[in-house]
Amino acid sequence: MERLRERLAQLEERVRAETRQRREAVGEPVTPPENLDRRFGQEAVVAAVNSALRDIGLRGEVTAADCAEYPCLVIGEAAEPFDRDRSQALRASDAFRPYGEDRTLGFGISVGEGRKHVFGLAVFARVHGEAEEARIRKRVDYRFWQLQADELK
Repeated sequence: MERLRERLAQLEERVRAETRQRREAVGEPVTPPENLDRRFGQEAVVAAVNSALRDIGLRGEVTAADCAEYPCLVIGEAAEPFDRDRSQALRASDAFRPYGEDRTLGFGISVGEGRKHVFGLAVFARVHGEAEEARIRKRVDYRFWQLQADELK
């Protein structure tokens, strides 16, 4: 019986260690600020990104959104790579003006020998300190890679 208790204790410690490692690697869901403005909701973010794509002349659209966590993250496909210049142009577009004072995280990846261009964009209020923004970046990065993997299936 004592050996079983020892083994159970070892397994419980292993689970705790693996849980800590996972949290360090992918972060934890972030609690949204109280009274979060509606412009950070799925409908508003999807509409703004789709309009901004048209504003900058990039053929593409949002194909998925993960707004179950904060901040809302949209994933889409574009006819051309979503690089830094296009990301900056999108942020400067008229359609994205309501988010001008907010923080934006953008991602882009091209797959299939450059035939498919996937992008991700998350917008969040500029009310967080540096440590909280780092937590948000880590978690959004993880969520983007999870969503884009689903999009590429």
